[in-house]
Amino acid sequence: MPRPSHNLDEKLVKAGCELIREEGLSKLSLRAVAKKAGVNLGMFHYHFKNKADFTRRCTGEAYAEFYKGFESETAAGTTQQRLHRGLLALARYSRENRHFMLSMMRDLADKSPEALAFAKSKFPPPHGKVIAGLVKQGQKEGVFVKVPLPTAMAVLMSAIAFPNLLAGIVEKSAGLLSKVAVKHYFLSDQALKGRVELALRSLLVRNA
Repeated sequence: MPRPSHNLDEKLVKAGCELIREEGLSKLSLRAVAKKAGVNLGMFHYHFKNKADFTRRCTGEAYAEFYKGFESETAAGTTQQRLHRGLLALARYSRENRHFMLSMMRDLADKSPEALAFAKSKFPPPHGKVIAGLVKQGQKEGVFVKVPLPTAMAVLMSAIAFPNLLAGIVEKSAGLLSKVAVKHYFLSDQALKGRVELALRSLLVRNA
């Protein structure tokens, strides 16, 4: 049987990625994916074996797109410049996927098979290895203070990821004024840049 045209699988994946960002993995409805993509549900089963196969492709493509840009941002320049750009790229990715990360935390707490499989496949994350490598390189160069690597990573990740997660919680439960404040103080480009610069400054050797 010839393969149906019109790139239906790409439409389904795009719709799936958008819904996963909002609903997480365990609550993802294949019927909702097909409806959002404007595709007959039968076409889903033609292109994908099952939900697990589909979610692997969605999360894999979404991460691959981020990591391609992340690699580009961290490819050239001084160690400090590369780390700064990499952290900013990660901050933006965390912001755009804050609801997905919250749902993943909930799903992992509930021992969702989809969430556990995803976490296992992405641990340790490739971008984390790059950031850790840059921190170690900066310490070797005398640019960053020589604290244990887990301590440095905790400082950087908490400054970048935690505020975005907090913003996601507020967006789900607070009133309009709180949501407006959250977007300004936590989610704006200026807010992301400020947190990255503060986190990075905490690692710098004085007068380096």
